[in-house]
Amino acid sequence: MTEENHETDRLAQICSGQRFAVWAIMLNLLTVPLMLVPQAAEVRAALILIAIVLAVFGIVRMSRGLNISLIIIVLMAMGMVVPFLNLVILLIINARATRFLRDHGYTVGLLGAKPKD
Repeated sequence: MTEENHETDRLAQICSGQRFAVWAIMLNLLTVPLMLVPQAAEVRAALILIAIVLAVFGIVRMSRGLNISLIIIVLMAMGMVVPFLNLVILLIINARATRFLRDHGYTVGLLGAKPKD
């Protein structure tokens, strides 16, 4: 595999991980108002579970692309089950991925990144 192909694969991995993380952030924020509605406990639990899975996938993909150590990846993945800490972790890793993608010529919007034309 050439160096250019490796870099392209790395950028694609970060982009897809960022999309997972963005969806996880949005689901987490969606569950906050549901805390006030006791009848929505089952729905909230399902949304939180989906958000945790998306967050872990996103963190792993972004972290691998950003060359973050496996120990840090595992600690961040474990942090996904702690309310509000998960949002902080996701926002930090998302900001790092955004900075990296912008440095490599990508346009990063609300729902993820795309290469500049």
